[in-house]
Amino acid sequence: MSFIELSPVVLKLGDIVILPILILKLIPCSNAILISISLLSIFLGLLIFSLGIVTWIYGKFNGFKVIDFWIYKYSKHPQYLGYLLWSCGLLLITSISEGNLQYYQISMTNILNNYNRNCSI
Repeated sequence: MSFIELSPVVLKLGDIVILPILILKLIPCSNAILISISLLSIFLGLLIFSLGIVTWIYGKFNGFKVIDFWIYKYSKHPQYLGYLLWSCGLLLITSISEGNLQYYQISMTNILNNYNRNCSI
């Protein structure tokens, strides 16, 4: 099997990123529950990210060689974990209704058209 035959399969490996969104979209529940889950994910992500930064700064200013207390006791990279939770929540809240995606597409088209009009003058 050559590399050319594998390339479409390899490119689809990135689809694992949207797996949580696909799972939540397949569960029959109301948009209010999905919004609650996404807001909880965003809030927890910001909280974990902030605690990671505060812990890291506290450890550096107090001369710790290895930071293994507070939030670092539970996660080796709390900033990455917080960012991942935050971004999944943000992706979920923007994917709840397809009308949102159409609105963003229309607004981006208008922005680009206005930009092109202003640049051509």
